[in-house]
Amino acid sequence: MDRPNETSPVSGFILLGLSAHPKPEKTFFVLILLMYLVILLGNGVLILVTILDTHLHTPMYFFLGNLSFLDICYTTSSVPLILDSFLTPRKTISFSGCAVQMSLSCCRLLGI
Repeated sequence: MDRPNETSPVSGFILLGLSAHPKPEKTFFVLILLMYLVILLGNGVLILVTILDTHLHTPMYFFLGNLSFLDICYTTSSVPLILDSFLTPRKTISFSGCAVQMSLSCCRLLGI
């Protein structure tokens, strides 16, 4: 009489995004990729300049370098997955991948 409670194992989350509109996905991919490269280049140059120029070894530039490094880490934790979802038909993220993104985002917001 009593049926056991059965659930099927779920391995991740489905990302819907712009899946109904495939044409703008290619445009968004290019735009987001260009913005991502500008972020990496700009922050990388700032870090490199503050390390190489001895006049910039002051607390203000030390903290700007740390902020640039955190910005690189934060964008690298989320943007590659977004770019991947624009190009591939697979629109899922695993539970562990979601947990890593959430923890990195929370650490960034809390300043940890």
